[in-house]
Amino acid sequence: MAINRDDFEEAIVKIGRVTKVAKGGRRFRFTALVVVGDKKGTIGFGVGKAKEVPDAIKKALDDAFKSLVKVKLNGSTINHDIEYKYNASRILLNLHQKVQDLSLVELQDLFLSLQVLLILLLSH
Repeated sequence: MAINRDDFEEAIVKIGRVTKVAKGGRRFRFTALVVVGDKKGTIGFGVGKAKEVPDAIKKALDDAFKSLVKVKLNGSTINHDIEYKYNASRILLNLHQKVQDLSLVELQDLFLSLQVLLILLLSH
């Protein structure tokens, strides 16, 4: 299935600076966390690392389009509650009661938060 990247909205969540102290001085690299979504239930996130910020963002966008996921929606909210446990942490996404109040952008934020928390938990 061909993906038209023009149909997706992109959001830069975080840009981080990583410093490595070497013999010749400090070496800077940048990381970028990006989320993409088409407001129809298809979302993805990606992380990119490079020596310059634009290159890191480009790599993150490419990674985000490789990790697209289709989320089943019930109107504008998720179909059921989601609970994920990892070690001592617990992540809970509840079904929103007022369907008209939860937009797809908020759902993407919730999904992104879940993905970021999972990445952080699994990276330690």
